[in-house]
Amino acid sequence: MKPEYQKTIALTAAAALFIFFAGAAGAGGCLKEETVYAKLAQNGELLSAYVINSFELKTAQTVTDYGNYINISNLTDTKPIEADGDKITLKADAGRFYYQGNLEKAELPWLIRISYTLNGKEMSAKQAAGKSGQLKIRIAISKNPKAEKAFAETFSLQTVVTLNRERFFNIKSEGAIHANSGGKQTLTYTLLPGCEAEYVIHARVQDFSMEGIRFGAALMSADFGVPVMGDISDSLSDLREGVARLDEGASSLASGSSGLRSGMKELRNGAVELKSGAGELADGLGQLDAGAKRAYEGALLLEDGALKLANGLSRLTQSGNELNDGAVNIFQGLIDMANAQLKSYEQALAALGIEIPELTRDNYSLVLENLLGVIGGAAGQKIYNEVKEQITLQATLAAERQMLSDLLAGTGLAGEELEDAVDDAMGDEARKSELLEQAKTLMIRLAAKDYVLSFDPSLSGEALNLAVDSALSDPAVSASLTLQVEQRIRAEIDETVTRLMADPATQQQINDALPLALKNNEQYQSLLNLKFQLDGIAAFCGGVYEYTRGVAEAARGTGKLYFGLNKMSGGIDELNEGASLLCAGAKELENGAGSLYGGADEIYGGMKRLDEGIADLCKGTGEFYEQVSGMNFGSDLDEFIKSVSAPDIVPVSFTDARNTVSGVQFVMMSEEIEAEEADKPEVVSQTPKQKTFWQKLAALFGL
Repeated sequence: MKPEYQKTIALTAAAALFIFFAGAAGAGGCLKEETVYAKLAQNGELLSAYVINSFELKTAQTVTDYGNYINISNLTDTKPIEADGDKITLKADAGRFYYQGNLEKAELPWLIRISYTLNGKEMSAKQAAGKSGQLKIRIAISKNPKAEKAFAETFSLQTVVTLNRERFFNIKSEGAIHANSGGKQTLTYTLLPGCEAEYVIHARVQDFSMEGIRFGAALMSADFGVPVMGDISDSLSDLREGVARLDEGASSLASGSSGLRSGMKELRNGAVELKSGAGELADGLGQLDAGAKRAYEGALLLEDGALKLANGLSRLTQSGNELNDGAVNIFQGLIDMANAQLKSYEQALAALGIEIPELTRDNYSLVLENLLGVIGGAAGQKIYNEVKEQITLQATLAAERQMLSDLLAGTGLAGEELEDAVDDAMGDEARKSELLEQAKTLMIRLAAKDYVLSFDPSLSGEALNLAVDSALSDPAVSASLTLQVEQRIRAEIDETVTRLMADPATQQQINDALPLALKNNEQYQSLLNLKFQLDGIAAFCGGVYEYTRGVAEAARGTGKLYFGLNKMSGGIDELNEGASLLCAGAKELENGAGSLYGGADEIYGGMKRLDEGIADLCKGTGEFYEQVSGMNFGSDLDEFIKSVSAPDIVPVSFTDARNTVSGVQFVMMSEEIEAEEADKPEVVSQTPKQKTFWQKLAALFGL
């Protein structure tokens, strides 16, 4: 029997040896990485997902990428990103470039289901929030059959559950790595590639709430060393080989015997069916003979009807050609009207850089689709610029407020007095400008202090102040320090604007505003109605064409039907003669099938007894082989190591198979569970805590 501790060591080593695959560089020295971020509901269902695409460029170049995104954001600079369906084209400088693509529908490699049971009753996280008692959390992870299977087969998935030790007590979970940090206990689980798992956490909970559960996945590669085993004796090898052959022979004998018995059973049953079928065949052939006479009379009537139908369809085909020509003329007339209508928009569309080609029946759909896309893109860009302008204004006001707060705090103000003073200053433009200039002067003097100390760190007191005054008296130094302070303030504002513009909530605001803008756009709606009308007449013309073509085909088919019916009437006479001969043969077949069944039944009984004896033989040789095979040390461990090792695996793209990637990662988190406000204990702060600039800016935008 193989030692269990060897399997445990192998599993521990597998969990510890995570490495990311460094893929080959793409064309033009371009390395791409994809990080998939997913937000999960409290029960594990997917709520939303987006991908951060990262490129490491050796030189400035045009990069082509693929992905089916509902929205794309440049996270590096303000250069536009072009999207043609699922083809994305961007121009980037050398270095690191990022862009974000939001996914409308995503299929993650794993299906995650989280359930909660409190005091023996299963309930939703919302129902359990704020309650107390014995809690069981069940996390089930399985492969998603709709997703690309390469990820689940080669990626390792780590699950991290963080529990507050002031709320959770007596925490137990098999297979988890437990770690305590401050007032929290962390449970970590590792799922190997190709595997599925279910984790169960038991605890006593007080006022249940918890952080979101985190999931992280990356490509895994493992390299295990296997201990050298001693040579197995020749006699043991011979025994194992002989028993294997014996077991193989017994299995083959059982398989052959079973197949023979099954075939004999089918032969016996077939003989019964053959006898029954032969009798039914004789009866049916008698009915066929009588029916053939009636069929001949009916065939003559069908010939006459087919001839009349062929003549009628021929005349209808001529009328259909005229109908088809009329539909085409109507279509062309609408195309001419559409070209005239587009002339009225020529000047407005030219301002957007759009040239309107002449519409034809073949190109009208593509031309109008392109026009609608350009107008929609211009409307979307306008909304984007307006939102960015609003965010920039709010970020600037927040930065100014922080500068005033820092300045007035130096005068000894604090708490509500400081907040009131800042509010008064923000409401008085003259006062605000004066204080901002003072704050800026103070920041320049602090920068000058750092500048002086960089040359002589020993300066202090009056000597330091004199040195600072001397440095500021130098126009070049003063101008340089002023520029540094202004650039730092501007950089903080730009960083805030960039982060908030990339926020999903901001992107959703832009997306929600676009349909209303297009609905109110007269040019867009007019072109949309025009395309709808042209699509309708195009469908009508297509229907007329299919109708006339169908009538012509029916006319040709009816002619063939007439000649076929003529031949059929002659064949029915021959059928009647053959039916009489077949009926006599069916009677003889019925008698022979009865004799065949009797012999097959006797053979089947003997085969059944033989099969039972062979089954006993197979059972014995199988048990013997299992005992001998149990002496094979280390083979099961070797197979396990091979199953979880993944050397030289080339990563595939999550967004599109046409992309070449050097790495893909998954970061997923479920929503946190919070109790209702009424259930939360009230916390009274004795001394108000000052918020930082970033905290105030986040509060300003409801973050």
